[in-house]
Amino acid sequence: ALGDRAVGLIKPFCKHSTRGVDGDGAAPPAGPAAPPPDKNDDRPVIEIRAGEAPRIVTELDAAMCESDLGLYLRGGEVVRLQDKKFRGFEEKEVLSLAIVEQDSDVLFVDAEAAAVFTRYDMKQKKMVACDPPKIYISAWKAMGSRLALPILSAAISCPLILRSGNIIETPGYHAPTGFYFNPLGTVFPKIPQDPGREDARVALALLDKLLAEFPFVGIGPGNTMDERNQSVARSVALAGLLTAVQRRALGPAPMFAISAPTFGSGKSFLVDLFCFLATGRRAPVITPGQDEAEFEKRIAALLLEGIGFVAIDNVEASQLNCQALKALLSQEVMKCRVLSESRMPDCSTDVFVSATGNNLEIALDLRRRVLFCGMNADLENPIEREFEQNPIDLLIEDRAGYVIAALTIIQAYLRSGDAPPCKPLNNFETWSRMVREPLLWLGLADPVASQDLTKMDDPRSEERRVG
Repeated sequence: ALGDRAVGLIKPFCKHSTRGVDGDGAAPPAGPAAPPPDKNDDRPVIEIRAGEAPRIVTELDAAMCESDLGLYLRGGEVVRLQDKKFRGFEEKEVLSLAIVEQDSDVLFVDAEAAAVFTRYDMKQKKMVACDPPKIYISAWKAMGSRLALPILSAAISCPLILRSGNIIETPGYHAPTGFYFNPLGTVFPKIPQDPGREDARVALALLDKLLAEFPFVGIGPGNTMDERNQSVARSVALAGLLTAVQRRALGPAPMFAISAPTFGSGKSFLVDLFCFLATGRRAPVITPGQDEAEFEKRIAALLLEGIGFVAIDNVEASQLNCQALKALLSQEVMKCRVLSESRMPDCSTDVFVSATGNNLEIALDLRRRVLFCGMNADLENPIEREFEQNPIDLLIEDRAGYVIAALTIIQAYLRSGDAPPCKPLNNFETWSRMVREPLLWLGLADPVASQDLTKMDDPRSEERRVG
């Protein structure tokens, strides 16, 4: 089971009549059902009687909720959280918490665990135990949003500061938001309630250790590396750490584009670092595919499964000009087509999005939705470079400490009452308040300045001016 249900979400059992006939056409006698075969079995008893489908489905609904089997509703479908295998960087297998729709065969087993089903046996002249009839399970599943199951919005794997200022730090289901907090084995201390600027500076110094050996550089004319803008690239990486931890609470947030002149500079490793901080696991990866339609399908597949990270790898400049990607970065909800079906359920877009590639160009109207981070290992064979102190190892040792450091920076700024150090970023107002402004408040370079740097010598901008 995945956790306790919220109080008040379980519908009471309905009283039912004994009208109707059994399958042989004979009216069974009225009276209570037979007791469960095991006297210690506290499952409710559901009598199967012909003509009483509404009562049976209602009792099944209550039993499924009360049994706490980890079932939820999402987009009108019955789902549960479970680990799924995905492809990560360098073809490595990774696990991610996914929201998986449950079919009737799986729900048959759940129904058996939730209740004892009985039917009238003409030969024995009494109610006897039976398997749950699949017709009632299918009818229950088809009720969709009318079911009493709690709504599941998303999974989180670290504490979260909500837009309201409230905090989710107790593992389990959080009814007001629909989030399920599964810390995946990490024990988190409490987030400091009233930290000050000095506490935030100490927390920032700790996070900076994770980035110490990445070869950050800025972007100059022609998307060439420019060390003068290194501080902007570093701020983008720090913004990535804060965004990864807070992503489910931010609404729309920018994409993090990480570029280098050669393979092996650490682009994918930085994305894994973002994901590992937030989840304790490495990032699942997609590639853009052959065309925009294929790119859209791959994005939709991850959103439908509720994955918190969309890491786009091996990107070429022209492949990022995708309407689905723009919608993902701008809207809070996006319609996603289910493969081989006509359904297009609404999916939340509160996912961390990154793109990695060599010599990336961010052009046209995508630029305002992207933060750009440049790297240059400046080695003949950068793929052979090793970190003296692997930041993933640091997170394995103390992920909780680094997560709380990120949240301390945000909490300290929100509690300070200081005037915002910048104007809110259009369409990313909450992200700006919880990620960008705390970094500026601590004296760091503006990560949004990376958008201005990518405008230099943009061939597409020149084409539009000529046109």
